Amino acid sequence: MGAALAWVLVAGGSGPVTIGAFREHAGPRAARTLPVVLVLVGAAAGWVANALIPRGSVPEIHGLARHAHTPVEWVSAALLVLLVAASVVRQGPRRWFGTLGSA
Repeated sequence: MGAALAWVLVAGGSGPVTIGAFREHAGPRAARTLPVVLVLVGAAAGWVANALIPRGSVPEIHGLARHAHTPVEWVSAALLVLLVAASVVRQGPRRWFGTLGSA
């Protein structure tokens, strides 16, 4: 539970876009300090969460995710891979990856 909480706290604020915007508004020194503070706060929050939440109260995630895939799931996954590959071939890798950032 603590690792998940730490990831949620750190991941949102440690991206290059966030740090770049923070640099513009707060300055370069604050932008260099931000990731360090986020990691420290995330780690501390994770340790506190692990200390306060009993281990038995959190469901085991691997047990919940383990199941046998049906033929429909396999066919759907294969179809998705083929469609993505066809799109990459049709547009070219550079153009295809360029469209991923646009909405």
